[in-house]
Amino acid sequence: MNMRSLASISDLMLEVPRNQRHADGGEALLSRVGPSLMLHLKRSIRRGLRLARLPGALLAKRAAFSCPICSYTGPFIDTGPTNCRMVDDQCLWCGALSRHRLQYCALAEFFRTYDCRGKAAIHFAPEIHLSRYIRRRFTIYHTADLNPQGVDFFADLRDLPFGDRSYDFLYASHVLEHIDDDQRALSEIRRVLRPGGVAILPVPIIGAKTVEYPYPSPAEAFHVRAPGVDYFDRYAATFNHVEVKSSQDYPANLQLYIYENRASFPQEAMPFRPVVEGYKHLDYVPICRL
Repeated sequence: MNMRSLASISDLMLEVPRNQRHADGGEALLSRVGPSLMLHLKRSIRRGLRLARLPGALLAKRAAFSCPICSYTGPFIDTGPTNCRMVDDQCLWCGALSRHRLQYCALAEFFRTYDCRGKAAIHFAPEIHLSRYIRRRFTIYHTADLNPQGVDFFADLRDLPFGDRSYDFLYASHVLEHIDDDQRALSEIRRVLRPGGVAILPVPIIGAKTVEYPYPSPAEAFHVRAPGVDYFDRYAATFNHVEVKSSQDYPANLQLYIYENRASFPQEAMPFRPVVEGYKHLDYVPICRL
């Protein structure tokens, strides 16, 4: 048995609808896995144990998915607090979330036709799941963040410390929703890119229309807006061409959708966040070119 595979349980589907998985009682399932339990689960997977023998049968009867980043096959776990859980979000093996898996798929498709040789890339707020994948493709790879620890440059996207046309490729995932003057940030991104440069700039899309907040929302990691699908119009006004990839562009077994009840988010803690009906939501990866 492959140490990263739990394919033997692929036929063990949950017997209640997906949006009722967290009802109280016997159907209650794992919402978050701590580091010690995660380690225990990985060791169990290595030994080829059946799900029924894992701690408390927490993952029993869950659907099996595949992670394109680490090749794990098996159940994914839920993340987030009780009132705003994301179902089937996190890979048990590498810890990648649904957004990381989608971005990895979009990057893999992008790199099939993009020649990285001799080119320079900069990655803002680098995620471990994607950093290594991007780093090995470019001749020059730099990282940057407002937190200077573990990156090459301390940098604010609104005032980048780089000369004009310094990079061929720029990656900043889930960054712009934290920046009040995003137009200035987009201008700076365009400035530091070389002709033909590419910027990949995913943000969490909440609904159809972007909602600007009057102040950063502490309950939403200090987001200053809830981007909507129309947020990509701002990219189109800055770059020459914008291609948007989404969850529906790739195989369903990779689980790239966002499953959450956005109508149940606490309005007292998130007063400006729009209420969005539905339980299954698309995620997006915009690829912007000069």
